[in-house]
Amino acid sequence: MTELALGLVSATVGAMLFFGAIVAPTAFRTLGEQGAGPFVRALFPKYYLVFAVTSGSGAVAAFAAGAPVSAFGLLLVAAGFLYGYGLLMPAINKARDSGLTADFDRLHRRSVRINLLQLAVLIGVLAGIPTGT
Repeated sequence: MTELALGLVSATVGAMLFFGAIVAPTAFRTLGEQGAGPFVRALFPKYYLVFAVTSGSGAVAAFAAGAPVSAFGLLLVAAGFLYGYGLLMPAINKARDSGLTADFDRLHRRSVRINLLQLAVLIGVLAGIPTGT
């Protein structure tokens, strides 16, 4: 179970970093604001749901591996992704569609802060899962 937990957490961290550092900037650079906005917006529901599943599954694996603190951290990360999917993302989209720039900026900053916190927890979990070595 340790290997599964480490694999799920590592894959989540890698994919989150890839999306933030490569996919989103490349989309905006290549497609411009008009094309990249709808493209990135279409990816976010999948982003939140896939990472909710990987971090939630990682929590189960970490618990089974004897790392309850890591499991709890992963559950919090999964809850953050579900919050992003169910509440934050719709509010961001509504603010953008309504032209409420200040609300959009505030909500977008919140999503970035949550994402950075999730990354920090995931990296902490990687350091805390016992590897048996």
